[in-house]
Amino acid sequence: MTSSIVKGMAYVTMEYEKVADKSNEYLLPTIASQFEWQNPVLVDGTEIVLDCTKDILVKNDMELYFPDSDYSWVVFVSEPVLINCSTKKENVLIQIVEYDKQILDGSCSFPSKTLVVRVALTDQCTNGRNPMSCRKGLGNRLPDEPKREEYVNLLRTHADVYSGRNTSFSYVIPDGEGNNKAELIFDWDAIRMSDLSCNSSSNGSIESTMLNFAIPHQIDRLPSYALPNKKRYCKSSLIGPTCLVLGLKWEIPQELPQVNFRAKRPPKPEYIPMLAEALSADIHFQIPKYFKRGAGDTYFSGKILAKLARILLIAEEVISLCDEDGGRDYLELCQNTTFPNEEQMKVAVRQLREGVEIWINGKAETPLIYDTSWGGVVSCGCYMENGKCTNSYPNCPGFTDPGLNFGNGFYNDHHFHYG
Repeated sequence: MTSSIVKGMAYVTMEYEKVADKSNEYLLPTIASQFEWQNPVLVDGTEIVLDCTKDILVKNDMELYFPDSDYSWVVFVSEPVLINCSTKKENVLIQIVEYDKQILDGSCSFPSKTLVVRVALTDQCTNGRNPMSCRKGLGNRLPDEPKREEYVNLLRTHADVYSGRNTSFSYVIPDGEGNNKAELIFDWDAIRMSDLSCNSSSNGSIESTMLNFAIPHQIDRLPSYALPNKKRYCKSSLIGPTCLVLGLKWEIPQELPQVNFRAKRPPKPEYIPMLAEALSADIHFQIPKYFKRGAGDTYFSGKILAKLARILLIAEEVISLCDEDGGRDYLELCQNTTFPNEEQMKVAVRQLREGVEIWINGKAETPLIYDTSWGGVVSCGCYMENGKCTNSYPNCPGFTDPGLNFGNGFYNDHHFHYG
């Protein structure tokens, strides 16, 4: 089984290869749950009571509702299948027991080698029973949330097209000074599951357009025709409202901000003495010894390095205002004000330089490692006692402990660790 996991996917999609083992048995796709579904279920739009003593034919899709979670789902298949069920305690199963259309109706043009199963959550607050997902501001109804039947029909219309294995993200930054327009490109590597069905007569074109969820700032930059039926079909999520948009590829224009380490507006002259007093104390800030050795985590060490860097940047800016940059209003207040001197600044810069270099010169007690499996940089991880790591490379607990270092070894929050 393979699956393309992409951001904003409206369906979870699985491809099952029909490869028999030595005993001529096949992998049987299964929906497993701790909770029972509510009978009858909708199979191809018709109410059918799932009877676990016999097989049921599903040609296109089935809709399931689980009262305990109050969630409703719709399951799509790329070709007709026979399903069977089991309702044993804590082991509720719906299993595809036969997925060869040729056996079902004898009309297959050629043996299908792949079955595609797509599952979409249609309602996380179906009857208002779930206190968490029905909570106002999280799972509660949005003003532009569609009715369930309309939403399911939209999912059904566009269920055929899904993201492939070569889904990619890229960007284009134009050349030329002063040009701050860029473009973000999401290429979903669209595949049509009907191309994999038993009697596919595809000519290679994709007639249906795929659905994905976008967040508000993306929708604002997409063309208006990206909205299905020129309407917003939105759902609540942990990151706020997300809405369905159409498109095999997104090309989103992006205005690049002007990056500057100085404040957009300088502090008022009367605050210079207070800033100077604070800087004179802060310039002596010390990075903890274990971070100087490259021990501990990459999350808080990054914060500590950023703190010292920010102190230096503020000092540089305020001191410059007391030179010719600030003008007469600043010069009058700067005359009797004491700032960090040049030697103190050099000592702080040297400490910052050494604090950064230890993580990239290979001498850290918990070094950064290139992960050849996923192509990223992760921390070896450090179990610390009395200010020292109890482990050393190649004994890297960060690879196996998802809770260590805020999950850095499992690619969590890298923009905080390294950003």
